[in-house]
Amino acid sequence: MSGFVIAVLGIVALSVLIEALLPDGNTAKYVKGVFSLLVLFTIVSSLVGMARGMVGTEDDESANAVAPDGQALARIMSKKAENLENAALRVLEGNNFEVEKIDILYQSGQGCFTAVNVYMKSGDWDCSAVKATVAAVTGVPADRVMLLSV
Repeated sequence: MSGFVIAVLGIVALSVLIEALLPDGNTAKYVKGVFSLLVLFTIVSSLVGMARGMVGTEDDESANAVAPDGQALARIMSKKAENLENAALRVLEGNNFEVEKIDILYQSGQGCFTAVNVYMKSGDWDCSAVKATVAAVTGVPADRVMLLSV
């Protein structure tokens, strides 16, 4: 609301100043007409903006602040984790490792993937090769890759 008042008062003050400085004549009529339209446009656009909720009605600037959407970030990270899990699964199966599933863990406070659980089917597998492959695909350090037997 205060933005609306400041805008209108500023335009009115500017038009009064211009009117006082302009000499009488044909040019003054046109300049006065332009400033009258400017005042009218400012008032109408502010009223339309307030009606649509685009102009803030509170004096507190924090009311208009943009806050990150935690749920949107969680959905994005979940989808990214799912894509990386599928990619790592394809690479491991392509290297003849029998994998049941892969879970990538995400901690919201750290903003990155923190660990990977690889559920291996029974068999003889090279732990360091599996960890290195998963680390290369997911970007999670190999010491954070846990191999679990199912």
